[in-house]
Amino acid sequence: MRGVNLQRKLLLAFCLWLFPFAIAFTQTPIANRVRGMAKALPKGAVVIARYTDDRRHCLYYKIGDRLFKYDVVDGTKTDLTISPSGYTKIINIWINDNHHYLIVAIDRQGLTETYLEKGQELWRIDTFSGRRMKIGTGYKIVLRGEKPWLKQTHYIISKASRCLNLKEPMKKSNWMVRDHYYDMEGRSITVTDEYRYGSSPAPYPSEGNVNVKFK
Repeated sequence: MRGVNLQRKLLLAFCLWLFPFAIAFTQTPIANRVRGMAKALPKGAVVIARYTDDRRHCLYYKIGDRLFKYDVVDGTKTDLTISPSGYTKIINIWINDNHHYLIVAIDRQGLTETYLEKGQELWRIDTFSGRRMKIGTGYKIVLRGEKPWLKQTHYIISKASRCLNLKEPMKKSNWMVRDHYYDMEGRSITVTDEYRYGSSPAPYPSEGNVNVKFK
């Protein structure tokens, strides 16, 4: 009986050791397809993200200022519409910490009369559902995270809040702006006090005046 129990324990230990390799083996066909597609992309294409899980099994890549998704199981390529109102340039694409979302900053130069309010847009693309969400608009979008109490990386969108001389031509107008802070999933953190456009930015928010606490 003691020998039988020992054999069972050894068999169980072997199965537990083999389990990760079995999982890796089952994922290999999809991973190989994604890898093969990445190698077959046309010259100038830039790989943004690779997903080899059973739900997404796709490759995101950029050619110029267009973002594409290729599903390696269906064999379909989708030219992703980031903003329904159009854009002139992709400024940057980020991936949030758990790889759930693509965060895309676009420029709309020439497509809006109020660039300080709507010249740039920040969008979130859900890599599971494909749903898009506009996070915010403004004239400048940056990714920062150097302050010690803000332990997670965050986005800052600078946006005009009001014009000080509406009757003047656009080129002579003076604006007040605010900085809007968002976490890596696009949730609002806080908004700074106003400061004049072209002057020094508002002070960095303190830990006590944010709307959402970081985890």
